[in-house]
Amino acid sequence: MGLDLDFIDYDAAARCVVTSDDTQDVLVPRAAERFARLGIPDRTPCVDAATADEDLLNRFFADLWVLGGLAENTVRAYARDVVVWARFLRQARGRSWLEADRADLLAFHKLRRHTGVANGAGAQRTVSGRSWDRAVCALTKLYDWAEGHELIERAPFLASGANVAAIEEHARWGRRGRRRSGREGAPPSRHAMVVLDEEQYRLWRDVGVRGLAPGDEPGPAWQGRNSERNARFCDTLVTTGARVSELAALLVPELPVLDDRGPLMELGFAASVTKGGRGRRVPVAAAVVERLWEYVRWDRAGRVRRARERGDYDRVLQRGQALVCRGLTATGCQLQEPDGTWGRRRWSDLDARERQLLVGSTLLGRPWGR
Repeated sequence: MGLDLDFIDYDAAARCVVTSDDTQDVLVPRAAERFARLGIPDRTPCVDAATADEDLLNRFFADLWVLGGLAENTVRAYARDVVVWARFLRQARGRSWLEADRADLLAFHKLRRHTGVANGAGAQRTVSGRSWDRAVCALTKLYDWAEGHELIERAPFLASGANVAAIEEHARWGRRGRRRSGREGAPPSRHAMVVLDEEQYRLWRDVGVRGLAPGDEPGPAWQGRNSERNARFCDTLVTTGARVSELAALLVPELPVLDDRGPLMELGFAASVTKGGRGRRVPVAAAVVERLWEYVRWDRAGRVRRARERGDYDRVLQRGQALVCRGLTATGCQLQEPDGTWGRRRWSDLDARERQLLVGSTLLGRPWGR
């Protein structure tokens, strides 16, 4: 199909070990060196460009990452939207993204919002109004960038008119695909909101997340994993209003220490993991923090022990998918650099992806470090 989207990973490439059969699931060092020479930042989206026009997309992704001031998830979503657009132009319209015009945008809108693309099951899958709005924003940024670099004389649609198809859509169906009264045939919304009271939430958590049947016994058909972890995660989200990405990036040393200061505590989220790059603190009930610590000390500790016995941490390290750390404190740790030396890093300096790769040196099957 071509134009496959990937993401640069310099740390993984520096730590990777090529196996005897030359199989590798991370970016190989030679490719990483080429991207580094081009000045492309780490974790930038990239495509396997077949033409010079498509290779310009890599330059756009690099500039979007550095200058856009966007969250990592937003950059990734914009990159996927741009790649889908460029692939549509190549395959369905026989032109590059630099040659697109408003007619191409309207044809793209018809395909994405009404006609749909067949999925694996053969059903025609369309996108929501919200996803289409995001794609329009991504394309507007792409063509503003191209015009600023004099790659095109003018954008195929004006900045003020870039949302033409979305505006027409909203006039007919309303924002995010919700049909206005008197209209028929609107695509069903996949983002309907349901408000639960406290009792309904507990029922949803116990049955849907923990898999319990009446009587607090495990349901006979339940096959979920990490149900207790997920239940505590949901409780924390509901009681604090934190974002999923923020809470998922929280590290054990960042959890509040239980004391006798009262029923209310605070969770702190570093600027490196929050939307917009602004750190913040949110109130949380001490009872919720206590349940988090129960998970850490019992369920999580058991899973970590079994993973160590299986050698899971050594394997991810060999594949270049781990950052070895030691000397953990409430504010930071020592992190091993690619050359084997240790450097002090603050938790607030580690982004969400780096936090996912952290492995304590004591979890490895052999002594590690200098």
